[in-house]
Amino acid sequence: MRNLKLYFARFIPKRGGVGEFYKFGYTHHYDFMKRFKEDKYKDWYVSPMTSAYGPEDEVLKAEQELLAKYPKNIYIEEKIVGVTEIFVPKDQREIQEIFKYFETKRSLWYNLRSLK
Repeated sequence: MRNLKLYFARFIPKRGGVGEFYKFGYTHHYDFMKRFKEDKYKDWYVSPMTSAYGPEDEVLKAEQELLAKYPKNIYIEEKIVGVTEIFVPKDQREIQEIFKYFETKRSLWYNLRSLK
């Protein structure tokens, strides 16, 4: 089974308009920021927040868990891939919870790779 990278990124528009928001997702790139080098993201400052590299089935499951707990709560007119995976946190506590979730997954998945 292949591995994927689960990521959490912050988006800030370069031209104003909608405020900043955050996005969950996964990619096959180990460096998930490569995903945002495409021209369709040229109108955004994209900042990496955190990520975790793990087995495909576990990463897909983790993304669904995150989307269930932090559903889309913002509308943007611009078209980006993964627009259903965006949200604005209620407060700093939510950001801290997300970091803790990623830390737990990163440790678990690292230990799984070490066993092989």
